[in-house]
Amino acid sequence: MKNKKLLVIFGPPAVGKLTVAKTLAKITDFRVFHNHMVDDLIKNFFSHGSSQLNTLSAEFRKRIIEECIKADMNLIFTYFWKFDLERGKKNIDIYKKVVEANGGQVFFVELYAPLRNRLNRAEMEDRRKSKMAVGAETVAEIEKNHVTNTNGDFFYKENYLYIDNTDLSPEKTASKIKEHFNFL
Repeated sequence: MKNKKLLVIFGPPAVGKLTVAKTLAKITDFRVFHNHMVDDLIKNFFSHGSSQLNTLSAEFRKRIIEECIKADMNLIFTYFWKFDLERGKKNIDIYKKVVEANGGQVFFVELYAPLRNRLNRAEMEDRRKSKMAVGAETVAEIEKNHVTNTNGDFFYKENYLYIDNTDLSPEKTASKIKEHFNFL
């Protein structure tokens, strides 16, 4: 099966999810669907953290993923997953079910870098220019209040790759993902 793949790249804020996704898209036939594409739209109507935003976000993502898979696309979805909250796994289970029901496959890449590295990345100039990015203070707060990595103890062992990208460039990280899963 060449197409109909959903690659979920997840990890804590400032770990490099979007940068790696964009880099991987350049060397494969995957398209990038990052977490903020939907949230930025919905935030025009509902506040961050509201039940309406959460409901619409999950539904829009599901529909976009479903239509892309039906159109035989390969998709990279970046996701900030709070493992201490049930909602994250529930949403991913829904997306996974939709992909598999339409003849697709789901792959997972977990990125890890220690907090000190992510705090430095959060303050980099290109990241601060992005309206999506959170600053070092928010990164530290999230780290204190939530579980943002599995340390390799992930729900779905099949089609899963854990990468400590502390000392890896986005290019090396993307190449590692491409080679591990034999993506074209």
